[in-house]
Amino acid sequence: MAEAKGQNKRIEELKHGVLYMAQQLGTEQKLREVFDLFEKSIVNAWSLPENQIRAYLFKMAVNKQFVDEYQQALGYFDKLPKGRPGEQETREGIFTNAVKMGVPKHDVIALFDKYDELLKRATTEEQRQQISYMGAAEIHRLLGIKGPLVMDGKLIVPPAPDYVPEEDVNSKFRPVD
Repeated sequence: MAEAKGQNKRIEELKHGVLYMAQQLGTEQKLREVFDLFEKSIVNAWSLPENQIRAYLFKMAVNKQFVDEYQQALGYFDKLPKGRPGEQETREGIFTNAVKMGVPKHDVIALFDKYDELLKRATTEEQRQQISYMGAAEIHRLLGIKGPLVMDGKLIVPPAPDYVPEEDVNSKFRPVD
């Protein structure tokens, strides 16, 4: 069971990581076509072993004539460090911080449940990505964070008008020489 959980985490990293790298390379739209084709063509596509997923994605990239784009994004993804926290660890951190900030536990749990339900109904990677942005924005607001929320290099929530970046606050209190 632990092996399957680790495999699922790795598949999630593959899915999101390759698309993130494609975004950085300017080829995200092309690779989204490959991923959408993969999801629509194969039943339970993401439950397959990683090597099979990679093989199918490569075949579909060939079919769409996006082989170079796929190989480049995958190559950069494979070079990324693998030590990022997973979804469960991220949620635990959010929950712990929310409780420390005085946010009622049931409010945080309700948000997690709401977005889990939306994710279950999503049919494409693009829908899942948009739902994750919406959920992160709602958590951001629930926690009362005034700074900007940036995900995948995109501004999701702009800073509040009264937001003062930390470096500006520190510069106000530096001793004068």
